[in-house]
Amino acid sequence: MNVAISQVHPAQPEEWDVIWRQCDYATYFHSQEWAEIVSCYKEGKYLPNPLLVIFSDGKKALLALSCTMWECAGTSGQYFLSPVNGIYGGWIAADSLSREHAFLMKEFLTQKLGYLFWQINPFDDLVTATGVDATFNGETLVINLESGFDSVHKDWKASCRRAERKAVRSNIMVKVADKKEDWREYYRVYEDSFRRWGDQAQDHNIDWKIFQEMLFNRQSSHIKLWLATTKDELIVAGALMFYAKKHVYYFHGAALENYFALRPVNLLFYKIIKDACDKDYRWFDFGRSGSEGVRRFKRSFGARPMDCKYVDIRPESWDIV
Repeated sequence: MNVAISQVHPAQPEEWDVIWRQCDYATYFHSQEWAEIVSCYKEGKYLPNPLLVIFSDGKKALLALSCTMWECAGTSGQYFLSPVNGIYGGWIAADSLSREHAFLMKEFLTQKLGYLFWQINPFDDLVTATGVDATFNGETLVINLESGFDSVHKDWKASCRRAERKAVRSNIMVKVADKKEDWREYYRVYEDSFRRWGDQAQDHNIDWKIFQEMLFNRQSSHIKLWLATTKDELIVAGALMFYAKKHVYYFHGAALENYFALRPVNLLFYKIIKDACDKDYRWFDFGRSGSEGVRRFKRSFGARPMDCKYVDIRPESWDIV
């Protein structure tokens, strides 16, 4: 039976949440929560604009779109499946879709919406099968957790496992932040890292209000700040993790330079990855790498590259942030 798109209409917030929670290949960046955080961070420049696609066979999919405020008012179409550069976007579904469904949505996105920016979700096999034309290519580093933690751990480089053991001998401990003071202390660690990164990080400076107003105050079960501390509870490193149904994403990290020798970051990732395995997540995603040194560090945990295509349909004057 040939399938067609029967309807496309705005999705209700509860529809978005239900579909996102049930979709095996969804990432945190497909969630309504993330779209709201971006809208707050960009002070309303982008607004969530999800569309529900209903097919002739009764199946449904949700396009996790955002748009600029003036386009939402109806003047023209500038849509973002990835409103922040480097973040996955696309469709999600609770129903089992076929390549035919995926092809129809690809055509709708690339031909019907006008301007579009989209980093394709590499964890959705169907979107890859549609043969969507990439404007340019990217890469993320990922650990497949399906074999369980013991197998994953054996794949780590020996130097990585030695660093983890050194952290244990140095009395480094790991916890999940549960109060505002923890987040505030982590931001102090971030400021130390930002100083160390220098001019190359100036375009990525994150204000404290982002951590407080958009992340901590949200009190989301899908956002966890993991912290490495000394035995006297000094926070020396941290990792901000985003969680979806089967996908864990390393969004942000920082460490105090004076404590590098104790290897707190290695123990931090040991605990985070083990927790993800214990809770049956499928993918641990390190995300993009800013330098070859960072890339080598992530690969020491057995992370493998996955291609991330970008679709960029826009005039040259249209800026992506």
